Amino acid sequence: MRELLEKSGGLPSRRTLGALGWALLAAVAVLRLLTLAPDPWEWDELLFSAAARDGIDVRVNHPHPPGYPLFVLPARLLVLAGIEPFAATLGLAVVAGLAAVGLLALLARELGAGRKEALWAALLWAVVPAVWLHSVRPLSDSLGAAAFFLAALLLLRCEGAPSGGRLVAAAMAAGACAAVRPQVAVALLPLAAVAAWGTFRGPGGAVRVTFAAGAGLATVLAAYAPVVATSGGIDRYLASAREIARWVREFDTPPLSAMALASHWARWLVDPFGGPLPATLAWGAAAAGIVLVPRAARRLAIVFVPLLLLSVATLNPQTAPRYALPLLAAAPLAAGLGLTVLRVRAHLPAAAGATALLAFVALPAVPAIVEVARTPSPPVAAMAALRAAPDLLGRPLLVAPALYVHLAALGPAVKWQELERGRPVVAPPGALVVTHDSGSPDLRPLRIYRYESEALGRISRGRYLSVTIWESTAAPMRSRTFKWTDPELLSSVDDPAGTAVVTAPLRVRGWCQERGGGLVIPVEFRVDGAIVAPERIVRTARPDVAAAIPEVGDTSRAGYEAYFGIDAIPPGEHLLEVVFETADRRRVYPPRRFTLVAVRSPGSAPR
Repeated sequence: MRELLEKSGGLPSRRTLGALGWALLAAVAVLRLLTLAPDPWEWDELLFSAAARDGIDVRVNHPHPPGYPLFVLPARLLVLAGIEPFAATLGLAVVAGLAAVGLLALLARELGAGRKEALWAALLWAVVPAVWLHSVRPLSDSLGAAAFFLAALLLLRCEGAPSGGRLVAAAMAAGACAAVRPQVAVALLPLAAVAAWGTFRGPGGAVRVTFAAGAGLATVLAAYAPVVATSGGIDRYLASAREIARWVREFDTPPLSAMALASHWARWLVDPFGGPLPATLAWGAAAAGIVLVPRAARRLAIVFVPLLLLSVATLNPQTAPRYALPLLAAAPLAAGLGLTVLRVRAHLPAAAGATALLAFVALPAVPAIVEVARTPSPPVAAMAALRAAPDLLGRPLLVAPALYVHLAALGPAVKWQELERGRPVVAPPGALVVTHDSGSPDLRPLRIYRYESEALGRISRGRYLSVTIWESTAAPMRSRTFKWTDPELLSSVDDPAGTAVVTAPLRVRGWCQERGGGLVIPVEFRVDGAIVAPERIVRTARPDVAAAIPEVGDTSRAGYEAYFGIDAIPPGEHLLEVVFETADRRRVYPPRRFTLVAVRSPGSAPR
């Protein structure tokens, strides 16, 4: 393909193209600097800032596992150098986003695109609305995309010209990718296997492949060693990792039936472009590129198809506009390959089509991105009002669970209670209710903070687009003591374990006790949102808790076992929630799924 361009005289000088490349990168940098995030929006942004400020500790979700060390640790160094945490994480994300643009141009060249077409493909990816939006926010997504592009580039080069040195470099890049976003690195395994096989077949191949694998593993271990150390050691780190994995498996991973829904795929392949028209044009251009350059299809597929399948099968589709950043590069790359061929045959139509596609993809989302850059985010605006507005100061709060991180980082220091899913709002006199993206007919809005652009629901996660401060219009229930939510209240549900299959009758076992021996009681057991009363609750000794947390004191009655009747809960899959309370505080333990099977009578035949 490149030889064809050279014969046609279609390639300008390297110096001219180099200047053009730097000019385009500068243009992207200017656009992104003009649309930088002014404040936190998603709760992950606050967790990353907290980790940059205080150091990584996955036990308290600073950030949540796996810890993202190659994003957080450099930001931590910037904070130690005197930069504010939000600015440190934001600056790192912006620089990584610009690096991703350059790396994507190199990846396009490796796949066979011409120099100008490679620059065009990188620019097209940079202005995809979801890419643009999330590359100017203090999140790890842009760095994850850059790491993926670098690893894919080096692995493709190794596949094309196998060598031990190239494979080592590629393995280390893949290890670095795993230290930013492990799930993205996993998608590189098929390409890594192909690259390793090419080296394995050469002289001394087994030794070279083994050495490269060791180099990649060493990169991962070196990155995660500080995370494990600052998170309480390997046991605490793995416990936190298992808990987040359980949560993702139970509540984020879509059911297999979702794979048959067009809306599920559209969330990944259409919404990040801002809507059906720009997405159709972009993927249509990609399909044309594959038709024009079919020999590139295999290399594109081995890079992006595993990432697509892994993402669509395991991740919450609401998160697609964020987590699809590297995946979305497939369309510009394939389109750039087609444009390389088309420019030789029809230069002016190719140039016009390329320019039009850039405009169709970028321009519709500009108002939404500018609004986010110029308007305080709804959670930040709401928390500022709760801290400063005279009519809101000091009033007890009932807060939606997803706003807890914002409240803890930005809100007032007042008693608050978590709004519970599917439960009625019971507000004490003078209390305020704070929700996001929804409300209740029993509440009167006092303040509403929202983004106006409808496009944000498509190109972002679609969460925190509005935050409302309410007060109740119904008469309060004065007989109920207002107990404020304490997420740190020591309590646990050990059995049933997440996704466990248990035989009726159900037994719920765990422990709950304050530091110093204060009494904590499991007051409610909810199955699928309905309160189910146990036949009896027995308090038990838990010496294992005393060994792990000595400050809880005497644990002779720290454990509990709740026994339910044989017919209290029907067989099938259920969601369990346990509410723990002290005299003035409460905690709703994170829900977990379990499957209850009926007890089989002795005479029944096995199935």
